[in-house]
Amino acid sequence: KLAEIYTDNDLDRFYVGFIKYYDTNILVAECFDEYGGYSGYLVVKLSFINKISYNTKYLKKMSLLIEERKELNIKSFEDVINLSINNNRLIEGLFKRKRFAYYFQILDYKNDLLNLLFTSFIFPFV
Repeated sequence: KLAEIYTDNDLDRFYVGFIKYYDTNILVAECFDEYGGYSGYLVVKLSFINKISYNTKYLKKMSLLIEERKELNIKSFEDVINLSINNNRLIEGLFKRKRFAYYFQILDYKNDLLNLLFTSFIFPFV
């Protein structure tokens, strides 16, 4: 089962992952970031865990994102381009020259040129 694993008194911060192993001393979980991407393994002493939650609304959303990411099977930049074009998906990108990050959609890709639709500004890049 997918779980929220709290190792801090701050209940707004937690790990999301599948518990792969535990015993009387440690817990090992395969963890995912807020976008459903694999982020590594958490290995933590049980004494450091404050709370573990299952079946929350957040975890239901996360399980959909994790499954969707597995189905995407992105292996190259061309896969990202095709995903954006074929499914009208937004991409987050960083343009160092402008020192800002944007969300954009790839409209077309021909002769190594991208035709982009910028949808929103994210944050200044320093």
